[in-house]
Amino acid sequence: MKRILTSTILVLFTFTCIADTVESKTLKVLSIGNSFSVNAHSYLSRITTSAEDKIILGNAAIGGCTIERHWKNASTNGVSYKYKDKSLTLEEYLKAEKWDIVTIQQASGLSRFPESYEPHGQKLIAFIKEHAPQAEILVHETWAYRWDEKRLVGWQITTDEMYEQVAKTYKEFAERHGLRIIPAGDAFQLARKEYGWDDYTPADKKTGEPAKGKTLPSADGYLAGNFGLFLLGCVWYETLFGKDVRKAEFCPSAITAEEAELFREIAHKAVSGE
Repeated sequence: MKRILTSTILVLFTFTCIADTVESKTLKVLSIGNSFSVNAHSYLSRITTSAEDKIILGNAAIGGCTIERHWKNASTNGVSYKYKDKSLTLEEYLKAEKWDIVTIQQASGLSRFPESYEPHGQKLIAFIKEHAPQAEILVHETWAYRWDEKRLVGWQITTDEMYEQVAKTYKEFAERHGLRIIPAGDAFQLARKEYGWDDYTPADKKTGEPAKGKTLPSADGYLAGNFGLFLLGCVWYETLFGKDVRKAEFCPSAITAEEAELFREIAHKAVSGE
């Protein structure tokens, strides 16, 4: 009887330990990007903590940086990135932690042009695999600009057209290299087309009329504003951890509880395809 009781206790203890491991995760994530990866990280730690998981973030970011420039930095070891108040080359950054995930992306202005990804993307991926072989490489799909952004106006294309080109190019790049995508651009488009986040009118400097409507980007039309930042964090959390972000509880002070619930739902749909 004692032996049966002891075995039962051992099984229960083992099951509890396994359950705890499944329920709570710690991930080390390094992004090789630019301001768009900075945007993606803005709320990610707090979303993760509210879901009772843990994340360690690194961001080898340079404003407007392209895949080509990151590869040149890597191949020459001539440019330093910041991590924990230290200046590191990209090789040193990749070795600074035992990263679980490394994300890469193209500069937003080039993201719709397939020719801008290669051969530098292939070389950068090989470099990451050489110096962080344990890490899964993910592709951060960036988002389309708002209709009034000056480059979009200059290109004479719509937000929808930019999205379609960007999404297609990222998908082809990821498939070519066998990599998963963080569908941030898909989430932005879903919010715009199915949830009304596409009715923004900028402030009129001539008449003094204030800005009206809802927008995911900030005033500049391309970087994320508070709503976009939160949506990004939700998309990244669910993709990285493989868990339903709708169970996370963090809500930024600039967003209502109802809005936060909506963005979690949008993020879940974008990641899960449901």
